[in-house]
Amino acid sequence: MVSISELAQDLKAQVEFQQTPRPMTDEEYELMVVHGLKRLFIDTGRADSYDSNKLYSIDDELVYDENLNINEEEYIKIVSQMQFFQTVRASVNSMVSYSTDALSVTQGDKPYANITGTLKELENERRIVYYKMVPYTITVNDA
Repeated sequence: MVSISELAQDLKAQVEFQQTPRPMTDEEYELMVVHGLKRLFIDTGRADSYDSNKLYSIDDELVYDENLNINEEEYIKIVSQMQFFQTVRASVNSMVSYSTDALSVTQGDKPYANITGTLKELENERRIVYYKMVPYTITVNDA
């Protein structure tokens, strides 16, 4: 059984120093982890194996009732981080400059300028972890 809530808290700890336009809720972090879980099933060719009925709450903890190995959990974490940074980037996409009655602010997006580079690094890391999940990357013909 995989604790989505634990993975969400791990995600929250990994990105805690990233500025966000508003505070993120625990539920939003959990949704990002669920997105990572779904991507795992899709990317490894097991989309039909994902079952939303296996996703439920036990004592205020969201879990997915299936055992995953450490590579799969790492893959979920990376995809969840990517989802986090894509969400932050989308929310500040139009924030380049703005004016108020008292002052004019340019380059209001500077705190978020490195998000694209971070996303590229995470995408590279995602690929590395994916290719280490040998059962999903190598197919064997029994012909």
